[in-house]
Amino acid sequence: MQATISEPVWRQVNQLRKAGDLPGAWNTGFAGLAENPQDRYLKGALFWVCYDYLKGFLQPIMLRGQQNSGYRPNDREYRDIDGILEVIGQLQIPAGGFEYSRLLALFRKNMDCFPSLVRLVMQHQGDLFSDEDKTPYISDKGESPSLLLNTARKVASAWQNFGKQWQLPLTDVLALLDRARAECRDTQHKLWLDYDQARCLVMAGKNREARQFILPVLKRKQSESWAWGALASTYRQEDSEAAIALFAKGIGCAMNDQFAIPLLKGIAPLLMAQGKSREGSLFIKRLVDIYQSQGWAVKQNIADLTHNSDYDQSVDLAELQSVIIQLSSEALSYLHGPTRQCVGVVERCHQSGKGFDVYLSQQKTLSVRLGLHQQASGQRKLPSPGDFVTLTLTESDPECVEVVASKNSEPVDMDGVGTLTGILRVNPKGFGFVEDTFVPPLLLLKGMDGQRVTVIRVKSVDRKKQTIGWKAIHLGPCEDISAGQD
Repeated sequence: MQATISEPVWRQVNQLRKAGDLPGAWNTGFAGLAENPQDRYLKGALFWVCYDYLKGFLQPIMLRGQQNSGYRPNDREYRDIDGILEVIGQLQIPAGGFEYSRLLALFRKNMDCFPSLVRLVMQHQGDLFSDEDKTPYISDKGESPSLLLNTARKVASAWQNFGKQWQLPLTDVLALLDRARAECRDTQHKLWLDYDQARCLVMAGKNREARQFILPVLKRKQSESWAWGALASTYRQEDSEAAIALFAKGIGCAMNDQFAIPLLKGIAPLLMAQGKSREGSLFIKRLVDIYQSQGWAVKQNIADLTHNSDYDQSVDLAELQSVIIQLSSEALSYLHGPTRQCVGVVERCHQSGKGFDVYLSQQKTLSVRLGLHQQASGQRKLPSPGDFVTLTLTESDPECVEVVASKNSEPVDMDGVGTLTGILRVNPKGFGFVEDTFVPPLLLLKGMDGQRVTVIRVKSVDRKKQTIGWKAIHLGPCEDISAGQD
């Protein structure tokens, strides 16, 4: 496109860029900047030329990433992109404008690959983010992280991977994480800032500080293997027994082999160093088994474990599950302090499907989050009313007992819990009775009136009448239920 000679250079640059002539816009702009290096309008116009170049360089990377979830550039792409980013830095565009928000949004997926961009964020972090950048995007699929939160996480990732190589100060990274924690309006993703800070602190050798950040994350993510592994890593250097228990707990939570690999790598050397060669050999053999079953080449650090003189290849992997249970028996105490166990019966499931209430006595019923309930199959599935469960409870504060774990249990004799077989009588108002046992409307189905049924029942307090009576929590055919009798 032919620009008018009398027009300002910055306007010529904009016209050339909008016409698709990026080389012409680049050459015209930087020739003009050499003559007038303080022209802020020209610098702004050149920023958008750089931006359009970056969009073009990023396009094939984004297409690859959509196919394999990897957004790392190849060497040529890295050189092209980092060169443009260095030019943007030399333009010295004032922070606080629209430019840097657009730039950071462009690199949402792989900002942590480019030192020039990471340094720019760390240098100008106090002025880069608008109110819009601190607000998450809400869609029908849920909440997407705000630009501030996403950027803070990418900078933390860059420090973990390249901190020494790029000479990135940890203090600046932690300051950005603190800023994001204080200023972003995200509700679903803030805990990841704590997780990232914990990982950075572990790498910096500040394990006690790291523990304070990972503990709240793990309390919300107790069914996630990576969360147990993160806490285990804070104990690796100072308390191998704690690390072993936590790694083992994480392995027991791993939903697939890929999630278990980093925890197996963590626990095996600790066990071998303690002289527990049988247990260590089981985890090493399991590691090798995973790689071979997937058709992967066994990595050198894993092969080195098999060369340990105490490694016993003949161990039977059928024993592994019992060893995991044994080693992880104290894991919850590192998360919650002293705990105790008790057996109760599921009284009802929440309508939300996210939890259930457990009857312990006529004075006490506790609510349990679904995420705390461990099924033998590993699936997250609500138990049914009338099922017995073993709860693990905190002991540190008798006035504020907290459920920290739940699992299925065999039926036991409990005061205030029993079964009764009899004829169901349904009241026109919608509730029913089996002899002296009240049957709530939710348990009744059409056509059940007059049927012979068996109920599982609990003694409960009728707050209106201030009396104690029997209430059914499960109703079925008389041959359906076999639990302890009154």
